[in-house]
Amino acid sequence: MEKIERALEKLVRWAERNEMVSLGLIFGVGWVAKLAFFAYFPGSFIVRYDAYLYLMKSLEIVRGDWAPLRTHPLGLSVFAAPFFYLVGSPSIFVNMVWANMISLTLGALVVLPLHFLCRMLMGVRGALLASAIVSVSYWYALSSMGFGNEPLFALLLVATAFFLVKMRDDGRYVLHAACAGSLSYWVRPNGIVLLPVIILSAVLARRHIPKFRWAPVMHASIIFIAISSPFLWQRYAHFGSPLDYGENSRYGASDYAEAWSAREAPPSLGDRLAGFSIADYADKFGVRGLGAMAFILLMLTVPLSVFFVWGGAVTAADASFLPIHLVFGAWIASFLPIFHFMGVPRHFFPLIPFACIYIVAGIGHIARENRYRRLFAVCAAAMAIPFFAVGLIHPEYYWLPSSLNDMAFGRWAASHVRGKIAIGRNNDLIM
Repeated sequence: MEKIERALEKLVRWAERNEMVSLGLIFGVGWVAKLAFFAYFPGSFIVRYDAYLYLMKSLEIVRGDWAPLRTHPLGLSVFAAPFFYLVGSPSIFVNMVWANMISLTLGALVVLPLHFLCRMLMGVRGALLASAIVSVSYWYALSSMGFGNEPLFALLLVATAFFLVKMRDDGRYVLHAACAGSLSYWVRPNGIVLLPVIILSAVLARRHIPKFRWAPVMHASIIFIAISSPFLWQRYAHFGSPLDYGENSRYGASDYAEAWSAREAPPSLGDRLAGFSIADYADKFGVRGLGAMAFILLMLTVPLSVFFVWGGAVTAADASFLPIHLVFGAWIASFLPIFHFMGVPRHFFPLIPFACIYIVAGIGHIARENRYRRLFAVCAAAMAIPFFAVGLIHPEYYWLPSSLNDMAFGRWAASHVRGKIAIGRNNDLIM
């Protein structure tokens, strides 16, 4: 045991001395791991669902059509459009492959702001460990496939948190946080929650900020609104409201079918809440709200869930972790009103890097008094191997109910619809 501990200490010291080389290796391993999962799922290069809208909008932007999408934001499409312009391919399938490459690279890049964020909170060792864990996370690899907006949003979310923690060195970093946060609003509508997070982080941490002044905080609010305003104005000009996202704005719906029904609009959220009983509140905000969110977060951190919970508990009163807590809490609050009918695990994929921060904080706290603490830390990190592979059964249960619905629809279409029909779902040709 002593020999193993000394060998691990040498390895850790080498990684610390060669921090940028180690970080580069972690980035490379993460990118290759995501590419391996991309290759593992046959036909996974096919872009589907929301991602297909983002891809088509990028190609429309290349042709000069900047009209907004009714139910989705433009951020990812605007970001990716220059890449598709350079590719210049008329083939939708070639563009799908490049869309996945963009998405995989964005997913791998998150280790960069995450590393420097964790280095401020937990030192170089903790930063390298957190970066290594997120780089081999199965669920984060999954989120990086298919050209969804989660990788770009997570990158901006972590960058925002980095600047908020960096405020403890210089209060003017709140301006950088406002820039990153407002760009995240272009990518996902609930990025708007970062505005109060930025303001609260500055206000609550003002005693720890040298020569704190209110002016940068006010300027940060102006910057956030200014960068968001073209996006808001565009939606207002096209849809009559800057916050209108069509069916995705129907917060008062009782279920997913009602939210997307074309026949009638559901009541407003206020009207729906007014008709709730105590049991309804307990069910929708407790069991199927916070309860479902807690289950998903534990599922996404298996088999390191105990360290995730422990890390959250031991850092709860740590002022340096305040921006991390606020981001986590604001994200949960933004989904709570609708999670009982519109919540799926992928909505929490952008929180995986933050979950890794808590995991490393929990590992460090538990290992601190352990005689073989380096061996313990390495063993805990080695658990990231099943963390990478645990979700291989994911398609077997995550899409099962939807697949059964597709089969039923396929049978109905075969009996009632005339013509050549193909329905694709999970790489299976149904008919």
